[in-house]
Amino acid sequence: MLGPLVNSAALVFGGFFGAALGRFIPVRVKEALPQICGIISVGIGAVLTNKVHAMPAVALALLAGTLIGELLLLERGLGLAVNWAKARIGQGLSNERENPLIDGFVVKYVTIIL
Repeated sequence: MLGPLVNSAALVFGGFFGAALGRFIPVRVKEALPQICGIISVGIGAVLTNKVHAMPAVALALLAGTLIGELLLLERGLGLAVNWAKARIGQGLSNERENPLIDGFVVKYVTIIL
């Protein structure tokens, strides 16, 4: 029970920390970090594939999840939910709507929540 709580707290803390200090991080670092995280994820997945005893179940779950997501247009629905949340949060900041720092914060905040 402690693991999900620590994971959630780290996600929220990291999100706010990144949103607050993001303007001080060079662009080249902002572009490199997601790529490195992707490579690390692929490596972890490759290593853990050997430990999976029920690989057909994993493959079936991935196929079924993709099929259900595409048939229900979940990606489009998620995009609509993000735009709705951005609009709601943006209403509260209507006097600073043109400020790019506020707009960037709103996008990052909504991303963390969803």
